[in-house]
Amino acid sequence: MLKYLGGTERGKNITCTYKIAQQISKEVLGTSNLKLKTLPVELCHFPKDRMENEQKSDWGKRPLTREQLKYAKMDTVYLASVHRRLLELSEPNMPPLNRQSSFSVTDVRVAFECPRLFYLNKRFGGKTLFLPKDRPLAIGNTFHKLAEEFITQAKQEPQFKDLFQPSVEKLEKEAIASQIQNLFYSLIFFPNYLQPTIQKNPIQRKH
Repeated sequence: MLKYLGGTERGKNITCTYKIAQQISKEVLGTSNLKLKTLPVELCHFPKDRMENEQKSDWGKRPLTREQLKYAKMDTVYLASVHRRLLELSEPNMPPLNRQSSFSVTDVRVAFECPRLFYLNKRFGGKTLFLPKDRPLAIGNTFHKLAEEFITQAKQEPQFKDLFQPSVEKLEKEAIASQIQNLFYSLIFFPNYLQPTIQKNPIQRKH
């Protein structure tokens, strides 16, 4: 890695996970060896079967299986977890991890688009969105507020709960989604956002 980044002079802030493990030693770590395919299982307690199966699979064959693709997505997560744990053991004064328990709308979107980025952000902190300085953020803030209001209303309003009264076999997700949208519009969006806007600027009623 350092070779492609220009050597140690240009990559001074890059640390090698394997070298950190070597400095600590497998005796202190309590692992059978210091291989990067072993440390996620024995040091960070990731599922052993999943790790072994994908590490032994044929990565030269195409197309890759769904399990291989999932492993590839999670590879940076495994490495980041090992690296962080090694740093915790070698540097006792490290600041604690960023352990957020709540999830924003953006968190959910990031989780669907890139599970690795979602995990790394929740586990270690940092940014998940890299927006140009001249890009307006007001629309995003309004969307987040609407989403929070919807969740609160869905928990409290009996009409939402009534949609799920039939047995699982009789539930139709398309119909339920449409009814939820109608409820959200009539209970929150229209009275709290659309109607006040129209009253302030009647011209927008035509649009």
